[in-house]
Amino acid sequence: MMVETGSWGAVPDDCATWVAGWVLTAFFSVELVLVTISKRNVSEMFSSPYWWVDLISVVPDWTVLVIDAASGSSINGCGSDAASANNPVQVAGDMLEVFRVVRILKIARYNPDSTVLFKALSLSARALAVPVVFVLIGAFFFGAILYYVEHIELVILRADRSGGSPFGDIGEAIWCMLVTFTTVGYGDVSPEGHAGKVVGSVAILAGVVLLAMPLAIVGNNFSKAWEERSKVQLILRVQRTCIDRNISLNGMLQLFEEADTDRSGFLDYLEFHRLLD
Repeated sequence: MMVETGSWGAVPDDCATWVAGWVLTAFFSVELVLVTISKRNVSEMFSSPYWWVDLISVVPDWTVLVIDAASGSSINGCGSDAASANNPVQVAGDMLEVFRVVRILKIARYNPDSTVLFKALSLSARALAVPVVFVLIGAFFFGAILYYVEHIELVILRADRSGGSPFGDIGEAIWCMLVTFTTVGYGDVSPEGHAGKVVGSVAILAGVVLLAMPLAIVGNNFSKAWEERSKVQLILRVQRTCIDRNISLNGMLQLFEEADTDRSGFLDYLEFHRLLD
């Protein structure tokens, strides 16, 4: 997609990019079929987020192919011309091809630690609703106040000395407050009057407080998810050790007693480490 849009100063070759795109689509389509066959039932298939990523990554290309064939358009990307750029079918096809960008999410499948992030976000979903709602409420509240104080000061009181309010409507003021709360600060629009700057200062302080909550929530849940991951890996390692040594449930007690070299009744870190080795 970056080559098609001329990134890095590259001159896109329509024929080469079309062929390369369909080679990747064919590869991902075969992968989708194999993944679908490997699922035990339909519910397991639909509940897998990676299956949906695989599906969305290939369906747009096949949909564009069907639309082009049904409308009589050329399905050969090497033969496209500038005249088809304004064709509604071509525009619809370009919009569908945007969904190919979800292919980059397939990388998460090959990183086992990515599940920790998903787990942390799922644990934080309900708690994050509180600060998100208050951020929206604050944006509407401060945005409305900012719009009117700017309008009163710059338009009504200083009409002869000012070029007017920087906010054309309340929506622009709300946008300014959202940017302020999230500490992004694009700078495309900002208060110019003294009263508006006071409102903006209060909004900045409120944004710092509101933004600290979701960061703390996600951070704590990420720590919990990482600790749980470590525990699961430890359990799996113990299970693997018992299976490799052909140790039954009755023999595990004897194994732990042998590892307890100081006869304290507990395994310290070094004793447990030697047990796993």
